Amino acid sequence: MDKFVQDGKTDIWLPYSMDTLPDYIKPELVREKFLHTQTYVLTSARELEDMSTDASSDKVFPHIHLADSGDQHFVKIKTLGQGSFGYVKQHA
Repeated sequence: MDKFVQDGKTDIWLPYSMDTLPDYIKPELVREKFLHTQTYVLTSARELEDMSTDASSDKVFPHIHLADSGDQHFVKIKTLGQGSFGYVKQHA
């Protein structure tokens, strides 16, 4: 993972193919496992776009749940406000 970060490779590079997967991912069995496993973390962007733009009132969309809080990826500067169900925070 550190090598991906050093090379500036982020999730935008997904999905990888055998040709685009960096050479430092070795041996061949690890490369094959990586390619197979990435399918578990990929989401169809088109599916998400359809969910956010469909104005049909009778359409029921699945709830999307993230295993961890997204807060761990941001540095909080201060709380800007608070509502009934959460906070609005300024992040760096």
